[in-house]
Amino acid sequence: MGGAKKVRKAAEMAMAAGDYRWAGELLDRAVFAGDEASRALLADAHRQMAYQAESAIWRNMYLSAARELTEGVTPSPPVGQSADFIAATPTATLLDLLAVRLDPEKARDVTIDLAFPDRNERFSVAIRNGVLVHEADVMRKADVSVTLPRAAFLGIMFAGLSFSPQTEGDAAAWTAFKSFFDAPDPNFAIVSP
Repeated sequence: MGGAKKVRKAAEMAMAAGDYRWAGELLDRAVFAGDEASRALLADAHRQMAYQAESAIWRNMYLSAARELTEGVTPSPPVGQSADFIAATPTATLLDLLAVRLDPEKARDVTIDLAFPDRNERFSVAIRNGVLVHEADVMRKADVSVTLPRAAFLGIMFAGLSFSPQTEGDAAAWTAFKSFFDAPDPNFAIVSP
């Protein structure tokens, strides 16, 4: 850990000169390398940058980072959305959200035609090379066609509910599709490993 001591010394010199950003860069690498002694110093650098920030957003980011370094990640309470909010969100936006939650390590190439008769909506959804894309009002020759109420689809994909939709084609493709997505961890670390 002799290298960590040198990094800390250089960061202390940068902080003494008022160069908190450079100190933060140095200490960030030391913390990610496992040097626990650099955590408190990095928290101090973040606080100093917060004091100097003109923007409230940057100030909050720096103070959140300093708090995480000194106190750890604060667990967030579970957040629920109202049924009205979900109902008012366009299906294309919800499919975009699924695209963000796609785990490319789990995913394989698959095409699905989704039909939501209750909303008179149809979507062609394809996963290729670990990326989900969708197109509204298009039905292609897919691996499987799935027809179900949109609320049931949302329950399956976002709440883990069980529902057996009407399928045509390879039902195993639908089963596989449902397993490609991860729920995000709301308690992720901002600055520390």
